[in-house]
Amino acid sequence: MYLNFDVVASITGFPFVYTPQPGDGTPTASAEATKVFKDYFDMVGLPHDPTPLLGASDHVSFLFAGVPAGGPFSGATGIKTAAQAAAYGETAGDPYDDLINSPGDVIERINLNVLDDMSDAAVHGISWYAFRTPAQDGAKGPPNGSVEFTMVPVR
Repeated sequence: MYLNFDVVASITGFPFVYTPQPGDGTPTASAEATKVFKDYFDMVGLPHDPTPLLGASDHVSFLFAGVPAGGPFSGATGIKTAAQAAAYGETAGDPYDDLINSPGDVIERINLNVLDDMSDAAVHGISWYAFRTPAQDGAKGPPNGSVEFTMVPVR
């Protein structure tokens, strides 16, 4: 699983969750990541909308290689809807980030509130995958129910 955390502090951002679309050819396990992040936003009471998994971000090359992917996204050049502005703030009709990937895309344009919400979502997703149990994968775990870890030296 490749978790994508690119574009997570858009100046007038909104919580989106990368979501496979019917017939888009993405790995079926990508739907699991969609559920992990949707469930997180529901659990903490943050509004969120789906955004197509296939698009123009770093995870797309992984999808084309058959690696499932997903994650949260705070919007780019799209336009914030009235419903999104009412639910999360900022102004309807404004782009989420009109200067993304341009010389004007500078650190002073980071929305710290959006970054905080997206960072929390990222930590949740990373933790969910890091500490998943064999039961989540439908496999039998150790007889006593404990989780076993094997340390592998990195060279």
